[in-house]
Amino acid sequence: MTTRVRRRELAAACAVTLVAALIALTTLTPLGADAEPSRADADTCALGLPCPLGHLGSFALLGAALACWQASRLDRVRASARSTRGALATLAVAVALAAADEAAQAWVDRDPQLGDWLLDAVGVTAGYAGAAALLRRLRAPLRAAYESAYTRKP
Repeated sequence: MTTRVRRRELAAACAVTLVAALIALTTLTPLGADAEPSRADADTCALGLPCPLGHLGSFALLGAALACWQASRLDRVRASARSTRGALATLAVAVALAAADEAAQAWVDRDPQLGDWLLDAVGVTAGYAGAAALLRRLRAPLRAAYESAYTRKP
């Protein structure tokens, strides 16, 4: 494995870690809780964002980071069955982490809700699917140019 591929994998893994840490920071600390009584009745979450937008957006970022990480690993693993299983396993772990995040909110005086977990699951799936499709579309011309440049023509 080349140094370039390792750097790409490391950068993608760092992005996943950073987004997961930001989600934990906004959902499991006072930063994510409404401290002002006037806003307590409003449907706002971390940083004053509307709750559905906050859940969908933050987990869509996590899904996109996971798709980039998965794509960087696919340089080594070419079989489509493996990539599909890997994508499903990655999404399953992300949805389980969203459930754990919701469950952990009970420890910081916030209410874990099934609706929030569903929004998290939809967000991570949409982010993953969108980023994976974008990466496939961006890589296709590069792969075609690479193959035409290095293929001998009789």
